[in-house]
Amino acid sequence: MSELTVWVFVDHFNVARKLTLSSNQFVSDLEDYILKHYTSGEQCSLQTIEIWKLAGSVKLLPIDDCRERVLADKKNRLFPQMSISTVLSSIIDAFQVFVTWKPSLKRSLSEWDERDSKRFHSAEEESYKQAVANGKAAKSPSNAIKLPDLREQQRDYPVLNGRPDGGPPIAIYHEVFGRFQDSLSDDSSIPSPDIYRLVHMLFAFSAQIYDDDDARYKAVMPILSKLLQSPFQKFVHKDKAAADGSVVVTFCFGDVKIGCGLCIVELKNEIGTGDGDPSLQAGFTCRKAWIEESLQKLRDQCCCPTFLVAIAGPHIMVSGSVFSDKFIVQPLTPFLPLYAQRLEEYHQVHLVAKVFFALRTGLANLTEYYLTLPYAPLTLPLPSRYFPYIPKLVNVQGFKFDHRLISQDPTRAIFAARDANGRELIVKYVKSYGEEAHRLLAPKGLAPELLQCCDIPGGLKMVIMDCIQGQDVAEMYPGKIPRTIVAEIGTAIEILHREGYVFGDLRRVNVVVCDGHAMLIDFDGCDKEGQARYSLLNPDVKEWHTDASAGQLIQKEHDIHMLALLEKDSE
Repeated sequence: MSELTVWVFVDHFNVARKLTLSSNQFVSDLEDYILKHYTSGEQCSLQTIEIWKLAGSVKLLPIDDCRERVLADKKNRLFPQMSISTVLSSIIDAFQVFVTWKPSLKRSLSEWDERDSKRFHSAEEESYKQAVANGKAAKSPSNAIKLPDLREQQRDYPVLNGRPDGGPPIAIYHEVFGRFQDSLSDDSSIPSPDIYRLVHMLFAFSAQIYDDDDARYKAVMPILSKLLQSPFQKFVHKDKAAADGSVVVTFCFGDVKIGCGLCIVELKNEIGTGDGDPSLQAGFTCRKAWIEESLQKLRDQCCCPTFLVAIAGPHIMVSGSVFSDKFIVQPLTPFLPLYAQRLEEYHQVHLVAKVFFALRTGLANLTEYYLTLPYAPLTLPLPSRYFPYIPKLVNVQGFKFDHRLISQDPTRAIFAARDANGRELIVKYVKSYGEEAHRLLAPKGLAPELLQCCDIPGGLKMVIMDCIQGQDVAEMYPGKIPRTIVAEIGTAIEILHREGYVFGDLRRVNVVVCDGHAMLIDFDGCDKEGQARYSLLNPDVKEWHTDASAGQLIQKEHDIHMLALLEKDSE
């Protein structure tokens, strides 16, 4: 097996990349690479891209007329089953491959996205514009965190940071955050010796008592910089807001050189000193950074993933932020002590070392993400920026998000989507899901068809199911429920119980009537009896059995109790 150096020109994005391919790979491997890195897998598919071998050697320079020269030299179409070694050779100073889209599309990626954006994504676009306007109108971060300003700022120009409203989990928008969380819980994730050494030093300096923010800053920030393997920079925004430190990547996006923050750091000398919470201030500062005019083109084409670090005296906290149609901040760790009693020192140093190991890896991944982000000359924001990323595991052909479904709970992550044939789908992200129970009922018409349930980074499950046209029982039958509907619900519960499952939340809102038939739709808490427990987040559900309570095991008799309540209200 040998390696080949191949220069590829990707049309529409005007991207030139040097790839190193193995001689035993196939053109299909090149297709997968193109879809992953230059189309996000959403606007294009294997059915719409074409890969061509050039007739001769098209020199890389001059870059100005590169596309015209490549187009003129297009010769042979390459197909997935072809071996790389038989169709390409190693050339280090000229293009060999040209990637384009089938002529039948008759419109560029930017035209495609702008038309789709107008058709499907007007609500998201308006929400996004309002979020940008909110960021511009908000007070400077140092003032916004002060009381009573904080209450007013979060009412009028909110950041979804849980104070009081949160947003969907940020791990669904970019996998870097889920991988950070997975690394912390992975016992096989062992930090390098230099991280342990630096963390021990950080503990020693953080435990000291300093007179003010500046003294603590000078003591701990150089160590923090070494831990992150990045120098800190200070950017002053138009309203004179500036983070205490930023890890920045600088690159050319289109024809403009820009610098965007990978990590924002805010520091307070001690808990209870200063004007407010540095974790809140980091989020507000990050929003101010991303609404800068210089970053508009980049902001319009991605969800702006950024890590946030808050230091409050000898304590540290890591959060993450994304800018979808709203600006969302989520804690990824609690505030962790940067000091310890002797007997607890090993555990605490190890925990903080794992945080910096995961953060160092995350910053490297974000750097690669921004440096390889394709530039598309759009006049409207890229529709995909509003929605979760699409994992490689998704096997629904032509899968594409349409819009987020409105919920009274802003943290719920439920979206409408479509497949290649325009079939309407529902996508939800949950911590747990009764996949087996759902698949048990779906073929019998007692639950929507479940297309896929896959694990994604961050301990989440991505659930893709058929979008059924109907209403839930609470909407359709606010009074008495037809006996035929209750009988079908009873059949579903009987099937689940027979196989050892409990459903747990048999309320009217969790049953949909479609074409006159009942379907169960919420399997988040459904599992085997003896394993399934009630949610900790819904402690006061009046329909629950008297023995049922938050966090307790769900029993079959609890399902039977809730079914009896429905039967009592039937006619």
